[in-house]
Amino acid sequence: MKKSTEILSLPVFSIREGEELGTIKAFIINAAAKSVEAFLIDDGKWYLGAKLLPAKAVAGLGEFAVTVESSDNVVGVADFPDIEPLLVANTSVIGTKVVTTAGRILGRVTDFMVENDGKIAVCEYTVDNGDSQQVLLENIITLGKDVLFIRDSSEEQAAVSVSEQQAPVVETSTVAAPVVTPAPIVE
Repeated sequence: MKKSTEILSLPVFSIREGEELGTIKAFIINAAAKSVEAFLIDDGKWYLGAKLLPAKAVAGLGEFAVTVESSDNVVGVADFPDIEPLLVANTSVIGTKVVTTAGRILGRVTDFMVENDGKIAVCEYTVDNGDSQQVLLENIITLGKDVLFIRDSSEEQAAVSVSEQQAPVVETSTVAAPVVTPAPIVE
């Protein structure tokens, strides 16, 4: 799983040809599936049209690069007909408002985590005081163009800040002191 902000600008390499095919410039989001459907690739040849890398074609989503089996995995928009409605929808997760079903606005999405298959696993958002919170995919109801709706019950679960989640867990045990009963004094 990788943060979206870590994926942007990563180079894309073809395993078969041993070539760099371009860099990741944007995400094409499938809001209904709550996933990244494809990545927009900048190959330096903008005059030939937009290039896309379907998320399903990704072989590896690494720390320093994205890999694909072949350069054939990077396609033009015309070669990926199902993508046009997603391009028109232009859903961007980052910057959307996080709202509970009860109508409480919690903050704005600042990042999201993507699994290797393209699924969005976690959305991170910032609340008014600057703290970061996270909401898991199973608590996201709607991933819209302007609003990310979450279950009201997940609001309580998301209340733990990211910094608190990353703090090391220190286990402590409490041992009760033995109870000592004084012996009766005999005179």
